[in-house]
Amino acid sequence: MESRMRAQLLALAAKASPHMGDRHVREIADAFEAFCADVFEADLTSLDGAQHLGAARSAVTHDDIDRWLTRLDVLNTDGVRAVVLCEDDYPLNLRLVHDRPPILFVRGAFVPADTRAVAIVGTREPSDAGRSAAIRLAKELAERGVTIVSGLAAGIDSAAHAGAINAGGRTIAVLGQGIMPAISGDRGALARTIVRCGAVVSQFWPDQKPTSWTYPLRNRTTSGLSLATIVVEAGPTSGAKLQALDALNHGRRVFLLDRLVTHQEWARELATNPAVTVLSDIDQILHAIDADLLDTADALV
Repeated sequence: MESRMRAQLLALAAKASPHMGDRHVREIADAFEAFCADVFEADLTSLDGAQHLGAARSAVTHDDIDRWLTRLDVLNTDGVRAVVLCEDDYPLNLRLVHDRPPILFVRGAFVPADTRAVAIVGTREPSDAGRSAAIRLAKELAERGVTIVSGLAAGIDSAAHAGAINAGGRTIAVLGQGIMPAISGDRGALARTIVRCGAVVSQFWPDQKPTSWTYPLRNRTTSGLSLATIVVEAGPTSGAKLQALDALNHGRRVFLLDRLVTHQEWARELATNPAVTVLSDIDQILHAIDADLLDTADALV
């Protein structure tokens, strides 16, 4: 995409949804697919929220576009690029869910093989057994060519990323904040490693700090990037449980570790859903996601 067109789209999104967290984000995503050819000429009348989007488009000035051109240059210098929904390198799995974000800010790169992706998520304070299970699952899946997606949080998320890296595989970290605020300590070092063998991704404006509303949106995107979500260890109020529900809402598969089902009532209840599998063998995951990949390919023909 030509740089000025990308700047036009980002300027529109900034006018329509300054925090990239309100109800207009979905409207923007729909609009981006409708008018990537020319942001100022496309017909919005058939879209939900057309009046709001039309007002936002009218409010975009040439100065706004120039500011975004400058900002994109600065981001690029720092190794960050903006990927817009209608571009070819926007991840296919995420494109197919209804609550996809219109823009991703990315360090690293997506590759076609990332379509064969699985999310591994769980508590920030895992048991030793839970941490070991996350590392083992990520390692075995990565060795079989599966990209591991998680949220770069302490605990299960970081263990999953580490397992994929140790196997020489690919992993994608989805942030609950903007991509520019520094990530300190061990997670910062892990993020820098992930950039070399995958991608660190944020759907928020680059300087957005983490808040109570950014993490649920992050969980939806983590689910959307993945053909399935595996929950390793999680309590009844955890973000991992919410991501499992997001995955079901996306029509994606959910796998629960058997020890999670044994110890958590919410997991036992969720396991009664036909789209949820209590995991006993890694081949269950591989067979399921490869079947889903075939279904996706058929749907796109």
